[in-house]
Order: sequence, then C-alpha cells, then structure tokens
Amino acid sequence: IKDITVEGALTAILDMEDSVAAVDAEDKSKVYRNICGVFRGSLEAPFVKDGQQMVRRANRDVWYRDERGDAKMLPGRVVCLVRNVGHHMFTDMVLTQDGRTVP
Repeated sequence: IKDITVEGALTAILDMEDSVAAVDAEDKSKVYRNICGVFRGSLEAPFVKDGQQMVRRANRDVWYRDERGDAKMLPGRVVCLVRNVGHHMFTDMVLTQDGRTVP
C-alpha cells in the first residue's frame, strides 16, 4: 500500500429549504446556481483565516492505476442528495401567461 485516503462522508444532503432561505425567484436562482457548482465541482467560497485570504473548493477526482495498470477514478466529492421542500409553494419564479403565480 502506497497511500491511504480516508473520506469522512459518503453522502451529503443539499438542503433547498425554500420556505425559509429561498423565498423568491432571485433567492431560488442563487440556490440552483450553487447546487450546479457543487455538482460540477466548480463552487468556490473565498474567506479570510488568520488574516490570510483563502478559497475553499471541492476536491478533484483522484485517478490512479490498479495492479494491472488500468486507470481508475475515485470521485473527489460525496454523493449529493438534494432536498427541495418548497416546490409546492407559490413562487414568482414561474408565472402563468397572465402573470399570476402558479400554485
């Protein structure tokens, strides 16, 4: 064994709690944009730690070769489970032809 990599979580819940955090079309589009960034592995979050500017980002996929020399890949991210509970609510994100919200 050359290297051992340990992952702390196999799955993660991405909670799109619309009734609290994303109540209008602008908020919902931000949530969906972030979810797409998680799926693509392109989401980044800049922050400052101990006075230094840093960027938190998803791990890349890990490529290696097995004992036969075949290329194998381990995902750098967990399996994401998306929980969207607000789809039953009225929203200005989807409108009828006459401009009313869709129930």
